Amino acid sequence: MSEWFYYHNKVYTTNESVISLSNRAINYGDGFFESIRVENNIPQYWSNHILRIFEACSVLQITPPNEVDLLKSFEELLKSTQNINLGRLKIVIFRKPGGLYTPIDSNSDFMLSIRMIDELKKQSKTAGICPIPLKMFTPFSKFKTLNSMPYIYAGLYMKQKKWDEVVILNASNRVCETLSSNIFWIENKTIFTTPITEGCISGVMRNLYIKQHKVEEKPCTVDNLLLADKIFVTNAIDGITEINLLKNV
Repeated sequence: MSEWFYYHNKVYTTNESVISLSNRAINYGDGFFESIRVENNIPQYWSNHILRIFEACSVLQITPPNEVDLLKSFEELLKSTQNINLGRLKIVIFRKPGGLYTPIDSNSDFMLSIRMIDELKKQSKTAGICPIPLKMFTPFSKFKTLNSMPYIYAGLYMKQKKWDEVVILNASNRVCETLSSNIFWIENKTIFTTPITEGCISGVMRNLYIKQHKVEEKPCTVDNLLLADKIFVTNAIDGITEINLLKNV
């Protein structure tokens, strides 16, 4: 699958190396990323993603990049790609080099990448539960930070089980989210989702869905989820997908 990168006013392909060895994203995971759906060359819910970028920068004490610079970089990236009917734009924002665990300053740098994605998706996905608690609530747990080890571990577990999706638990052994989505469930015609304080990502699609529907936020045990009438997940790339949660696996 083709992927293009834009960094420091130049477009690169996947087989080119451009990141400095002193990059704090590599050495300390000092940064975060944003995933945005692109349709017909237009990034969807751009303003919502920009607001989350600014919020993440504030919490992580990183000077945010200029929105105009991000948009111009995206436009330059598009010039070097074929027409993007449907794609995934990723914006990675990280602190500039300097310091060890304690940074020298808070200036930011960023890199964009884009790849085509398949327009077809499963109407329903099979999912199981990763039994190892992997997430916990922190001031930055609601952002997609560059420390993705909990998701990598969950992804490997999902791959081993041959599921389409996996439910991730928090430190209290309650339902947090899934590998790449926020989770919702229906009980007695009431829609529920986990609160941000359970350690889940504050997803753009999650927040939009809550604004458009009557949703109650409450903690959820594994037993509660297994008894749900319906389960679905949301993310900015795939929208809404129904989940078939496998029991006793």
